[in-house]
Amino acid sequence: MVEPKDPVWRLAACVDPSATSSALHRVPNECLLSIFRLAAASRCSGTVSHALATKLMGVCAHWRVIIAGAPLLWTHIHLSCHVESVRLCLERSQNTNISLHLPFAYGRRKVDFGVLAPLLVPHHARISHLDLNSIPGDQAVAAVAHTLASALPSLHSLTVGLWGGDWLAITLDRDRLPSLRCLKLYHTFSGTPSHPVLSQLTSLTLSDIRIPVAHGRSHLATPLDLLNILGLCTSLETFTYTEGPTWEMRTRLETSEDYQSRIIDLCFIQRFCMCGKLSIISGVIAHLSLPKRACIHLKVSDMEWDHGENPQPPVLQAVLPANSARLIPGLRDLRHIAIVASAPTELVFHAAVERTELLDIRLDKIPRMAFPRSIEDIPMPPSFCVAFATPKRWRWEDVAMRELVAALADEVSRGILPFPVETLVLQGALRGTNPKVLRKILAPLSYVEYLEIVSDIHSTLSILTQMSPSPIADTEPGTLMPCPRLSELVLTCEAMDQHAWRALSSLLDSLFRLRSAKGCQRIDNLHFALQRGVLEIQPAELELVRTSLEPQIGNLTVSFKGQLPTGR
Repeated sequence: MVEPKDPVWRLAACVDPSATSSALHRVPNECLLSIFRLAAASRCSGTVSHALATKLMGVCAHWRVIIAGAPLLWTHIHLSCHVESVRLCLERSQNTNISLHLPFAYGRRKVDFGVLAPLLVPHHARISHLDLNSIPGDQAVAAVAHTLASALPSLHSLTVGLWGGDWLAITLDRDRLPSLRCLKLYHTFSGTPSHPVLSQLTSLTLSDIRIPVAHGRSHLATPLDLLNILGLCTSLETFTYTEGPTWEMRTRLETSEDYQSRIIDLCFIQRFCMCGKLSIISGVIAHLSLPKRACIHLKVSDMEWDHGENPQPPVLQAVLPANSARLIPGLRDLRHIAIVASAPTELVFHAAVERTELLDIRLDKIPRMAFPRSIEDIPMPPSFCVAFATPKRWRWEDVAMRELVAALADEVSRGILPFPVETLVLQGALRGTNPKVLRKILAPLSYVEYLEIVSDIHSTLSILTQMSPSPIADTEPGTLMPCPRLSELVLTCEAMDQHAWRALSSLLDSLFRLRSAKGCQRIDNLHFALQRGVLEIQPAELELVRTSLEPQIGNLTVSFKGQLPTGR
């Protein structure tokens, strides 16, 4: 018999309804309820839904009595269920606070909130979380507006999402929503909350919102609109903004003197996320003052490059304001960076205060931020993270990626980073990138002590070749020796055969000899992390490589995917 994977079903399998002396029958009711909540927490939802409670009640009469009389197991109510199921959950939750969820209606199944709204009126005082993700139809929109205009004294978190082109114009009043702290508005939302409501928020998420103007018209939020909203959020700790689709090629620029000199101080912000065109992100970041502890996560969906205006368009310099070291003092504490080429459409720049913070985030596991809500669902990013989408004007995506890498390398070579770099991680397919571009990244980083390359064998060989003290470093004035203080090198190759392994070993041998002759720092640790597809290396060949590299390095280790390092 196959053991069920679901912890709830494993729990139910332990009960024999005919055996009244079962160990689970002797467990106190309070402990049994805690077990139910822990079992539900291991599921995707993390809450005891109506469907899960019904399944548990079907195990035995003893469980049915306990669950039916436990209000805390009926507080998370999905409005997509049958009306009678919603009514039953409202009754069994008794006087406890409730969380109401209306998910996005996929396919033909749609829920009319206008029908459910009258059921909720007697329970308005108990609603702590209200999540309305799909509100089709004029009747439903009117019902939502009426509900939010009512007194909801316990409401802590509010999510409103409109789909299908409907607009919802509401006014959030602090007197009716005294406990509101988390607000999320998605898709064609017209109207902004009042000043008192914004001042009490600790979390604000805006996606594809529209700002009303005269004669019933509206426009997508501009940098000035967002600054006006942020200026009222005096207690904000988390902010997420995703720009909606637009036919405009560029966000209209603000030229007023008030905008140019305006600085918004978000002194309590802990996590700041934005996704949109370069003009709107740079237009907001340039006017913000953020504390040192703030984590900044930006996604530039359109670089808006025009080579007719600038033959060398900026990348990081376009995002960071000219006085970034003063407005964002946390940038001065950064020491460890990673450049990830998520082929073929995204280049990501990570920076962190601690090396472990950078290496523990599993760069290859971070989801791309294409869907509006995914940007806030990812784990806490490093202190600073910017993702650049490849320019849309390029027909071939690999050409666009090389263009992005070249622009970033040019900025690094000019020393725009306001901090010394001690850790450098290069990840992704950089094959075909101009060798001079790779050298521009490596040459100015004279403080790097740790270098990790996660790529295919061809890109790895190309990067390592640029670390040698070539004649360029001796003849060109101002060019520095690439990473002269490097003491730890980690090479993670995605695919490599015996021939490639020997080519890599030979290159490292000559590279270390040349660097040693130029007085560079001795490599204390060299680690090979070989991925799947690598032919197994014979112990004798590994020992031969270790013997040839031993005079230049202190320690050599080799590990395969799923194995611990083996070495001296």
